[in-house]
Amino acid sequence: MLGGHLAFAPELAEKSEGFDASYFGRLADLEPGSFWFRSRNRLLCWALEHYFPAAQSFFEIGCGTGFGLAHIRKEFPHLTVAGSEVFSKGLSFASERLPGVDLFQMDARQIPFESEFDVIGAFDVLEHIGDDELVLSQMHRAVRKGGGILLTVPQHSFVSLLLPLMLVARLKQRPANREFDPAAEFRLSAPANYLLERVMDVERAMIRLGVSFPAGGSLLLIAKRPEVAQ
Repeated sequence: MLGGHLAFAPELAEKSEGFDASYFGRLADLEPGSFWFRSRNRLLCWALEHYFPAAQSFFEIGCGTGFGLAHIRKEFPHLTVAGSEVFSKGLSFASERLPGVDLFQMDARQIPFESEFDVIGAFDVLEHIGDDELVLSQMHRAVRKGGGILLTVPQHSFVSLLLPLMLVARLKQRPANREFDPAAEFRLSAPANYLLERVMDVERAMIRLGVSFPAGGSLLLIAKRPEVAQ
């Protein structure tokens, strides 16, 4: 046990490659008011309901502060949800948002489950892990036959209508004498947040109608594990 949570990789709980654990505090403050996180949650809930309507259990890898998992729990009260995070600091925030939910400190490269969950999600996580193919094979092993996985990574497919604004915002952070701040693009005024969230609502409606955008800020992937081995 570590910080009240079952720990499968305690040696990585404080420091790991690919992500700065100090960012969790800023994330926890920004997420509730950010059009990006709210819009992504709505898209993921649509995908979960559309592609896995019979799912009874959901496991999120890299749940961070628990903002996304809490939204899924609220929208699908029949689901048994669980989450994992390699950093203990993230779990301290997640436990406040997810009372009564099983949360594990875990290395995604060594998932301690086999055929356990109907759906497994990892949202903007794989890009932080060098052994991404190993993580995917572990997810395949941990999901039940007939179930599947939901993934997002920063590469095309959605956040397409806002791609020009994203490019401008990130280019403005490029000067050599300025330290990159990953949270800067989420610190927006209330009117700007409202407007951008409405744009994302339009985009989500188009995706639901079957539109596949050729370029965007993120990629949404849905994969299903066959009922019978192939």
